[in-house]
Amino acid sequence: MTADPSEPSEPAVSGRTLRSAAGWNAASLGGGQVIRVGTALVLTAILGQEQIGIVALANVYVALAIVFVQFGFGTLLIQKETLDDGHVGAATALSIGTGVLVTLATLAAAPVAADFFDTPELTNVLRVLSILLLLKAFSVVPTSMLYRRMRFAPPAIAGLVGTVIGAIVGIAIALATESYWAIVWQLMLTEGLTVLGVFLAAPGVNFRTTRAELREVWSFGTKLLGTNIVNFASDNGDNALIGRVEGVVPLADYTLSYRVLTLPVQTVGQTVLRSLLPIFSRLQGDRQAVADLFYRAQRAVAVVVTGPLLVIALAVGDAIPWAFGEEWSSAVTTTRWVAVAGILRLAFGMDGATMTAMGR
Repeated sequence: MTADPSEPSEPAVSGRTLRSAAGWNAASLGGGQVIRVGTALVLTAILGQEQIGIVALANVYVALAIVFVQFGFGTLLIQKETLDDGHVGAATALSIGTGVLVTLATLAAAPVAADFFDTPELTNVLRVLSILLLLKAFSVVPTSMLYRRMRFAPPAIAGLVGTVIGAIVGIAIALATESYWAIVWQLMLTEGLTVLGVFLAAPGVNFRTTRAELREVWSFGTKLLGTNIVNFASDNGDNALIGRVEGVVPLADYTLSYRVLTLPVQTVGQTVLRSLLPIFSRLQGDRQAVADLFYRAQRAVAVVVTGPLLVIALAVGDAIPWAFGEEWSSAVTTTRWVAVAGILRLAFGMDGATMTAMGR
């Protein structure tokens, strides 16, 4: 992967650039999340609470593993004002090396995680999902370089194609087997096709680097890793606690509730964050421009998400039993609280990306 100065790797920031970034990211994250959430709701109705709860437990572990796979190496490639081949080579070597180690650790730790959550099915599920972690590792640098160059279309298209095909296959397997493996293979197929699309669009792989650049990239990654671990604890500590103490059925209720938060967070919040990180990084020398754009984006997010989340909080009492059956009524109260909490989460969601873009 080569950071050739002759390539249009760092386009000028303009209103057109921002609109293009927001449009492609909205298509990828918004469209993808609508499909994923819709698929998840269909699978919830087909599979039932216990099957959903098993995969929800696996997702807690996978979310933690991805923190270590991504590590922050790709973020440096987006954030750094000047970039050369050595930085890209260092990030490539470190992200793939870390991914291999995390994948091997997952294969070994799968039985331990299954014992911890008292869910024997987790052993095989985590071992299969370890392949997903390796795919994530190989996609870190190509995806980051596309974002740095503000080429948002290729990852968006690849993500949407993978999501649609994964959804079709997942629902078909669920109808045929009524097993949690439908969700596992849906995840695997979605990620595999997304990575393939990114690789076809990104430049070739480059491992050329120096010790100094390896140390620089590693230092940036380890600093960001600490923040990402705290964010993981905030986002997934509740799932781990419920799964460990209450079991898979209450976790399934909570997972259904969290789907309510996922849709607006991913559609609006992540669209804004993915668009603003490379743009803020290019503008980091102009603090006033960053501040102006930050407040504009913050206001837009608040206006767009508050109304829908309040409607959801009011409507779930009738909607959940109607859509999934009376056995899911225990998810109503949780869903209401999660919907209200989503407003606050989105209101403060841009702080981290802004600080990262400014090198803080």
